[in-house]
Amino acid sequence: MKDNMNYTIKIKLLVLLILGVCFKASLAQVTIVSDASFKEQVLNHNGLVVVKAFTSACSSCQQIAQLFQQASEQIGDVKFVELNAYVNVQARKNYRIKSVPLILIFKNGKEVYRTNKLNSVQALRQKLAKYL
Repeated sequence: MKDNMNYTIKIKLLVLLILGVCFKASLAQVTIVSDASFKEQVLNHNGLVVVKAFTSACSSCQQIAQLFQQASEQIGDVKFVELNAYVNVQARKNYRIKSVPLILIFKNGKEVYRTNKLNSVQALRQKLAKYL
């Protein structure tokens, strides 16, 4: 009986965690993309798209996460998306993602720039201005 109660509590906590993550994601300016949605969200987008390729085990990726989020909130007229390169093997292969974090900039569906560094929102803004 006690094991069933512990299991039920764990399930409820997991559901709350998932709902919390979904709620947080709905407030964010960053869209999560996958192999299935990459074409629609990035390649078919008319304008600039900034893609952050990451993995959950990457400490450098975690360090730039807040900066990427801030950029998405401060820079208008640009779409920001995140791609988990560990899970989305096809996109990783198609875009030669060999190390993370990797920032890719697409303009009208074509890759125009890539870098492994994201130093500041201002630096990203200046780079994006070249492609507007």
